[in-house]
Amino acid sequence: MSFNPRAYKIGDTVNITFEMVRKCSGFGMVHWQSTVFTNLKTIGVIVGIAVRQNGTIYSENVFDGGAPYFAATSDNRFWMIRFGLMNKPIYAEGRAITRCKPPQDFKLPVKTCPHYPLTEAAKQALSKDVKSWPRDEKGRWINGSCIHVT
Repeated sequence: MSFNPRAYKIGDTVNITFEMVRKCSGFGMVHWQSTVFTNLKTIGVIVGIAVRQNGTIYSENVFDGGAPYFAATSDNRFWMIRFGLMNKPIYAEGRAITRCKPPQDFKLPVKTCPHYPLTEAAKQALSKDVKSWPRDEKGRWINGSCIHVT
């Protein structure tokens, strides 16, 4: 599939359905593969274009003293999409991106977290559990096994 750099521009708000992740096989082959993006309700912003390579990692070679190296076989161009100012960009192909109209007062958040907030009961249970861990005379946790003192 050819990459069209003029299909989107930096600053466009988009939703994505698939993200591209790097996979390594047992034989040192590196390739990029699409996986379903699970956070479909989040609006992202295009921040750039990335070039990533497929290829092979060679760990030993008698001619250059055994230093490992990467031999690229092909290039992939992906859109870089951020969901928060401090979040790492997600790589996506053009076919997995759809433009969306953001709300009137949309601002890219500082950071988005993929987990759900804890309930008050869960926070209290975790707090009670941590208080039962063994500590030294200065109040620091003691290194060793994770056996709790009751």
